[in-house]
Amino acid sequence: MEDNRKGNGIFLGIVGVATLIVAIIGASFAYFSAQASSAEGAVNLTAYEFNAGLSLREIYPSDAKLIPVDPTTVIENATAPNNTNLAYALNVAKKCTDDAGFKICALYEITITNGGATNLTLEGKIVTNTNEAAERSGATAFSNLTYRPVTKNGELYTIGGTATTLNQTVDGVTATDTITVNANSSTTTYALIYLNDNGDQSSEMGATYTGQIVYTSTAGNGNQLTGTFTVS
Repeated sequence: MEDNRKGNGIFLGIVGVATLIVAIIGASFAYFSAQASSAEGAVNLTAYEFNAGLSLREIYPSDAKLIPVDPTTVIENATAPNNTNLAYALNVAKKCTDDAGFKICALYEITITNGGATNLTLEGKIVTNTNEAAERSGATAFSNLTYRPVTKNGELYTIGGTATTLNQTVDGVTATDTITVNANSSTTTYALIYLNDNGDQSSEMGATYTGQIVYTSTAGNGNQLTGTFTVS
């Protein structure tokens, strides 16, 4: 009998310890489960999520090769302010071509959508992915590709900002613009690319350039939106 009582005591002790362990573990699981199920709107990682997207398309596509253009040359009998080469190509010809049908520019529409609850400020740049010469003797890569920011009012485009030559070196960066996209809304901006006339540029004929439009959040979190384009 004495042995039986000792055995029962040991057994009850083991059961008691096991019960305590299960209770502690159960409490821990319940605690972490509650933490992972915080109420909607609570301060957690999702409140700081980069909820944005970028779409990029060429407004005036053309299969023709780009030719050099002097953007300031005035077109005879054209009406100001759309009487210079680029403004005429955008707002009168509406094809990014000259009267002879040659492609003199490429216009890209960039739409950024902010699905977050806070305003989003982004710094834009163009990163050179490739810049390759044609496969012929004496050919060179592009050295006069130029960027200009463009705004749109109704059906008319206005060319603004300072003309900036795109960086010729792979991974080279060209700054573009800084934009703010309000919470739960979208903003559209435009990039105009053309080959600036700089004398004899026959060596650039047949060159191909691929660039990446990159918008980086100014919040310092490294979040980026990107789109890729090709000029030839």
